[in-house]
Amino acid sequence: MPKQKLQNSVEELRQEVSQNEQLADEHKEELSDLAARLDAMLSGENEHWEEKLVDGLEQKLLQYEEEHPVVARIMNEIITTLSNIGV
Repeated sequence: MPKQKLQNSVEELRQEVSQNEQLADEHKEELSDLAARLDAMLSGENEHWEEKLVDGLEQKLLQYEEEHPVVARIMNEIITTLSNIGV
């Protein structure tokens, strides 16, 4: 169940990135890369969960919190779900 929630959050992030015209291109690229890394972990392409990814997510959350609250909310959901599954 948590993995499904994580997949849903990743998909929601992708949709927000593609629809949010206020995001700079570099941020869109960065967030798309993040979603791809999460997908790779969910699909089992990577042997281990990237613990550095969680740290990076937390840093990015702070970066997006004020200017892009929807992106920040989605990232917070991803961090919480990863925490719930032990990452």
